[in-house]
Amino acid sequence: MATNVTRLVAVPDLVFADNVRSPECQAIPAMVESYRRNGFKVNHPLVVSEKPEGKYLVLCGNRRGLGLQWLQANDTEAYHLVLPSGKVPAIVHKGLTEEEETLLRIDHSADEDRVPLDEWSIYLAVKQLAKVGVDTQERIAEKLGIFYQKGKKKGQPNRSFVQPRLNLARLPGKVEDAMRQYTIDRDNTAIRWSHLAKLYQAYNMEFVEFPNGDGPFFTEEWNKAITPPVADAPETETSKKELTPADAVKRAQVASSQGLQQALLCLTGQSSTSITDIDRAMVEGETAVLTVKLIADYLGTDDYAILIDCARVHAIEADQARIKVDAVKAAHADVDADIDPAGLCDAIADIDANRVEERVAG
Repeated sequence: MATNVTRLVAVPDLVFADNVRSPECQAIPAMVESYRRNGFKVNHPLVVSEKPEGKYLVLCGNRRGLGLQWLQANDTEAYHLVLPSGKVPAIVHKGLTEEEETLLRIDHSADEDRVPLDEWSIYLAVKQLAKVGVDTQERIAEKLGIFYQKGKKKGQPNRSFVQPRLNLARLPGKVEDAMRQYTIDRDNTAIRWSHLAKLYQAYNMEFVEFPNGDGPFFTEEWNKAITPPVADAPETETSKKELTPADAVKRAQVASSQGLQQALLCLTGQSSTSITDIDRAMVEGETAVLTVKLIADYLGTDDYAILIDCARVHAIEADQARIKVDAVKAAHADVDADIDPAGLCDAIADIDANRVEERVAG
């Protein structure tokens, strides 16, 4: 049964292992400088797990413990000023399981000495949790405090952030090495977090036969991931091709945008529409899209969906009315005069009445 007590522990007896912080994130020089300015906060004990031979594995307070050991080894005068007794207050746990030690080690609740985890340190924490059986996206996100910060999912565990890091923890070591290099020098590293889903899928598919990650499918995905993308060659004068009227017609035929179709034909003198007219129409379209987006943001998803449904109903009704108008105009095609609107409405009503009678008679 695990127990804990608070007592003083000699600094040389502190040991460190499986720190989730990367060396960059530990920021030991900054910790040492803080000791020199402010001393050690005795009301802020380390958290340790008692080990054989009188050693204590530091679970919380790695930066503080390492900072004290650095001072002891490199600046004894400052060390004795910071910690005259040579002992540090600590909450000492006995009988912890590996999982309990891991959960305490990655506890990153806010306190005055806490430095946020960097990108690689978060991965190391995910890896340690997976190692002790905390291997679902949601549980890991909750343990590390990784939640959505905005949108409809605000406050919920960010599973999509955890998943690629969980994949990496299960992949061969060479992938981890490459991703570590990416976090240090991403401009000169081809692999990205987005590659890990396909790498894990290939590795998992071949794991029984190729547990070391040397199967053909994994190798193919690995080569893709570590190969830098080929930059487009700069356009030269010789590579430019003049747009001919025939080419414009071909491109307009496959273009989805009416604006692009008109622009292609206009630039080759095959359309009566001017560039000014096309530009004006595109501005109107962009303004309409922006207006619709503002309406959607203002109403919210549910009310906006209701509005769209109502608009579709009205559009259908308008189409039906237009069909009726065309039918009336066709019936009065022999009349050489404009149809009076009031008379047109009466005619539509007559058509509807006749249809009702026909259905009743039928």
